[in-house]
This record gives sequence, C-alpha cells and structure tokens, in this order.
Amino acid sequence: PSTDIDVIMTDFQLMRKYAAAGVLAPLDDALASTGTFNEADYQAPFLDALRYEGTLYGLPLYQDTNILMYRADIFAELGLDVPKTVADLEAVAKAITDWGKDQGTYGIALRGQRGMGVNEWTWPAFLWAFGGSYYKDFPNDMHPNLDSPEAVAALEYYVNMINNYAPPGAANYSYVEVQTDLMQGKAAMIIDSATLGIRAEDPTQSTVAGKLGYAVMPGGPGGQQP
Repeated sequence: PSTDIDVIMTDFQLMRKYAAAGVLAPLDDALASTGTFNEADYQAPFLDALRYEGTLYGLPLYQDTNILMYRADIFAELGLDVPKTVADLEAVAKAITDWGKDQGTYGIALRGQRGMGVNEWTWPAFLWAFGGSYYKDFPNDMHPNLDSPEAVAALEYYVNMINNYAPPGAANYSYVEVQTDLMQGKAAMIIDSATLGIRAEDPTQSTVAGKLGYAVMPGGPGGQQP
C-alpha cells in the first residue's frame, strides 16, 4: 500500500505546530477553486483556530461547544431554577444529590479522567469562568499561570463538584461515562459537548429522552466561557 497521505485528522491544538514545520499543504487556493466551499458556513473562531500566519491549513470536522444539559422533569419536581452561575450550579447539584442519592441519582457528572480531550475538555471552561488562564498574558507572556488564585479556585471547585455531587468513580470519567450516566438517569446534569445531547434524546438508547433541558454554561467572575 501507498505511504502517501493526502488527508489527515488532527487536533486543532497541534495543527499550527505541523503547519509551522511545513508538513501541511495550505488550503486557501484549493478551496477557492472547488466552487462548493463557503466560509460563511463556519463560525469564524473555528476557522481562525485552523489558520497559521493567516493561511488556512484545515477544516473543522464539526463545530462544538460545552453546554449545560439537565433533567427538566427533576427540576420541575423539585422547583429548581436553571443555574446561571457556578454558585447556582453547586447549590442545584447539592439539592439534587441530597434528594436522589439514595435512589441512585446524583446532581451532576463531569469528566474527571486526566488528559487532553478528557477533563481538559471541560475544566478549562471553569478555569476561564473563574477568571483564570493558562498563561500570564497570552501570547505576550507565556509563563504558566496555573498557580494563580483564580486557577486554584477553579480546580478546587471542579474537584469538589466531582467528589460530592457526582456518581462514584466520576474521577475516572471520560465523555462516554458522562453521557451514559445522563442517559441512564444517574446524573441530573452534565456540562459537556453539545453533541452528547443527540444520543441522549434517542428513546431507543436513552431512558431520559424527551425529559432534558438545555442551557448556556453557568458563568463566574470571568463570565460564561463554554
């Protein structure tokens, strides 16, 4: 078989590294000649993430963001409002856990498993919501900023939510377990990829299809940062 590769799929966080090394072909001229590519079909930040020095080197496989998915039926039964802040989120998670823990329903499920694309998919939304950042002043000052009070507060909050209001074992969860717990009624809320809601609304796979509500991720001192 040929070892020539025409198309690869890679994480956008690595794409610029490959572009800078000169191992990717620029796409602008090829896309302009297709007659089918329309930049307006994509949200600007998703294309910008795939540009290096103004040149486009990739196209998004899909456009996604984190959202809050919740059991609207449980919220109605308990008279709970959809949380708009991280403080609200914790209060609601506690109320549902206190109510449902004995019957196997916990307040929230989040990705706890370490690694890029696992807890590093959802925790950054909390890092930024608390006003934290990875770097002192990106891209001007690239010194790590994960020891800032805001970053520490975000991590302590995330750990507390998993330890106290998530199903047992959630520290090892990927998106698979998060979605499964929502679909099986073990978690009344998740904050994760919006794409997870599609399968959760399939009545052939999910016990909670038709019972879910959707909202923007709750915010903190740093705003809402899905």
